[in-house]
Amino acid sequence: MFSVLTATSIHDTDHPGFNNVFLINTKNKMALRYNDKSVLENHHVALAFDIMHHSENMRILDSFTDEQYKRSRNLIIDLVLGTDMAKHFEELNSLTTRINSHDFDPSGKDKDLCLIMITHLCDISNPTKPWELCKKWTNLLFVEFYAQGDKEKAFGLPISFLMDKETTNIPKSQ
Repeated sequence: MFSVLTATSIHDTDHPGFNNVFLINTKNKMALRYNDKSVLENHHVALAFDIMHHSENMRILDSFTDEQYKRSRNLIIDLVLGTDMAKHFEELNSLTTRINSHDFDPSGKDKDLCLIMITHLCDISNPTKPWELCKKWTNLLFVEFYAQGDKEKAFGLPISFLMDKETTNIPKSQ
């Protein structure tokens, strides 16, 4: 439970308001640091662990045994990396395959896979919220998306999916 709550709390730590594609295409230092692989997600989790290790009032992992620390750290990393939309269909296929197998065990060997998918689904769950809240968050999201699209256009880059304010249909995108 600690690992899930921590991962969901940190999964967008220090988000710059641009997606991985933009960071990669602009050769942003984060993209270079994380070799163009789950750039934001790697940044979120690395920064959070740096804070948990080096900020005096945030050393919440100090009382863990080595085994507890390794298990929690690995799960937190997997959960945060699992929020990368580029992995959506791969994760969905993995889960579907496991669910359809005769030995699917969501409380045993398949627990982490289920937790990864649950965390990812929570991250993209805006359309399941009450209408007024959904509408508010969607509008805020598209302010961010359109700002990225404008920057992509200004840099002469292809405009990313959902980022073009002239062609994106917000209701259909949800």
